[in-house]
Amino acid sequence: MNQLTTIQQGWLKLAEIRIDLFDRLRLDELACQAELQNIDNVTLERMQANIRNAKFNLSEAKRKRLDFTRMIDEKLSQPSMEFEKRMAAMIDEATKLELAARLDNESKAIEAQLLQNEIAQFKSHIVNEWTRIAHEYRSNLQKMIDSSYINCIKAKNPVSQVPAMVADLKDIMSRFALGNFQKFTGISLLQDQQCIEIFHSIDKYEPAGDLAYYQNLAEERFKMYAHDLANEESLAKLLQEQQIRVAQAEQELAADIATNTLIAQAETLIVETPKVKREIKIVVIESEAWAMAVMTNFIKNWQYVNKYVKVKSWAKLSIGQMAEALAKHISETGETFSNLTTEEVCK
Repeated sequence: MNQLTTIQQGWLKLAEIRIDLFDRLRLDELACQAELQNIDNVTLERMQANIRNAKFNLSEAKRKRLDFTRMIDEKLSQPSMEFEKRMAAMIDEATKLELAARLDNESKAIEAQLLQNEIAQFKSHIVNEWTRIAHEYRSNLQKMIDSSYINCIKAKNPVSQVPAMVADLKDIMSRFALGNFQKFTGISLLQDQQCIEIFHSIDKYEPAGDLAYYQNLAEERFKMYAHDLANEESLAKLLQEQQIRVAQAEQELAADIATNTLIAQAETLIVETPKVKREIKIVVIESEAWAMAVMTNFIKNWQYVNKYVKVKSWAKLSIGQMAEALAKHISETGETFSNLTTEEVCK
């Protein structure tokens, strides 16, 4: 016959102790039952004595049971839990390191995103400035044509001077300079070299094509000079058309800038940011004043905080649960309480 191992012998001994315990507990139960049997047929004094004896049997049974479970707890449960405690401590330490790394990555990601946002804003500014300069240049050339044409009609310059008037107008148009490029004031992260590279990466507005177009448009306009000079109604019509063109140019500029801004926003690089859960907690201070502060604020703000309370029994609502509800209210609304201190907890 094979011998039992030490562990097997231990379990067998434990089983024997359990059997003996249950036998003794059963005897206590029978004794208690005997004391209370037909208790309604005895005198009051005897009834009270029997109940005292029954309670003694109960206390003895509880003592024996606790002796057994305490032995199990000391010899088995608590020692076995030490493994879990050590593992939990190691995991807790690793979790702290992981959270620190996540927070560091989050900080770097936020900084990187701010940089990308600034790059997008800077690019958008450059594009919009060239768009504005181009619109203003075209608009000014158009105004030159309109104003020169209208002023010549008002002055009743002879038709014979048309070639000279056109030549002078084209010469003035050719010497008209582009508007100034407005400086971007939102630089805080970009380096000078980066700004230069970004600036040169965007196509610069070249006015030569527009100049040729509007010089040709001036020639075409003055072809109608003889007709408009002889027609008195033409002047009023020309002034009205000039006003319409100015308004249309302003609308087109606003629309183009808005479109450029939307495109820049859509093309902004999105930096992936690690998820860090943040919660507001009320700092626990083990004092009567702190408990009173929690209860007072909880009651005063009941209509706002009751939705955060989750209890199976209202009779068991604790001050800690009140503090948790207040913390959630603070997280959602930003409201503060002067007699309670809060802290942000990252997970």
